[in-house]
Amino acid sequence: ESNIEETARALKGKDEAIADKENIIKEMSEKIKSLSTELASLQKKGTLNSEEQVGKARALADQLEKQVEILKEEVEMKNKEKRDFEAHIGETEKRVLELNLKVDKLEKTVDKQKEKLKKTERALKLAEEEMIRARLEATLKMKELMEVHGAWLPRWLEVHMTHYKSLLEKHWQEHGKPAMDTMIQKAVEKKAQAEVWVAPHIETVKTELKKFSKPYIDQVATATKPHVEKVCIAVKPYTDVAVHHYGKFLESATVYHSQVCENKVI
Repeated sequence: ESNIEETARALKGKDEAIADKENIIKEMSEKIKSLSTELASLQKKGTLNSEEQVGKARALADQLEKQVEILKEEVEMKNKEKRDFEAHIGETEKRVLELNLKVDKLEKTVDKQKEKLKKTERALKLAEEEMIRARLEATLKMKELMEVHGAWLPRWLEVHMTHYKSLLEKHWQEHGKPAMDTMIQKAVEKKAQAEVWVAPHIETVKTELKKFSKPYIDQVATATKPHVEKVCIAVKPYTDVAVHHYGKFLESATVYHSQVCENKVI
C-alpha cells in the first residue's frame, strides 16, 4: 500500500510538470505568432532599419521554436513516464488483490485445521474415557460374579478368576495405559506445535505480502490421525484378553453349576 501511495504521488508530480511544460509551450507559441505578425508589419511599412529588425525577430523566432521543440520532447518523455507509472500501478493493484485472496484462503485453511485438531483432541479424550469406563465395568462385573456365585464356585475357579483379574490389571498397567498415555501426549504435542506455528504465520503473510510460506499444517493432522488409530490398536489386545477370560469363566461356571444341579437331582 505504501508503494502504491508513493507511486500515486510521483504520478501526480509528473502530471503537474507536464502541465507546466504545456503552458510554457503555449506562451512561446503565442510569442512566435506575435513576432511573425510584427515581421509582416515591418516588411509592409518598409522602414530603413526594417531588415535589421526582421533579422533580430527571425533569430528570436528560431530560438523560440527550438525551445518549443525541446519542451515538446520533454513533454513526450513525461507522458511516457506517466504511462509507465500507470501500468506499474495496475500491476501492483493486481498483485495486492491476488495476495489478499491468498491470505483469505490461508486463513480459511488454518481455521479448518484448527477445527480438525479440536475434533482429534475430543476423540482422544473420548477414547480414554471409554477405555477407563470399560475397565471399571469389567472389574465390577467380575466382583459382582464373585459375590453372587461365591457360595457355589469351587476354590480352583475362584483362583483362576483372581488370576485372570490380576493378569488383566497387570497387562493394563504395563502396556495398555502407557500406550494410551503416549499416544495422547503425542497428539497434544502436535496440537501445541500447530497452534504455535499458526499465530505468527498469519501475521507474516499480512505484513510481508511478497513472502509466502507453503502451509504445512496438513502434516500435523496427518501425524495426529494415526495416534487415535494406534490407541485403539494398542488397547484392543487387552480388551480381547478380558473378554476371552471372562467367556472362559462363564463357560466353566455354567458347566459346574449344571453338575451341581444334576447331583442334587440324583
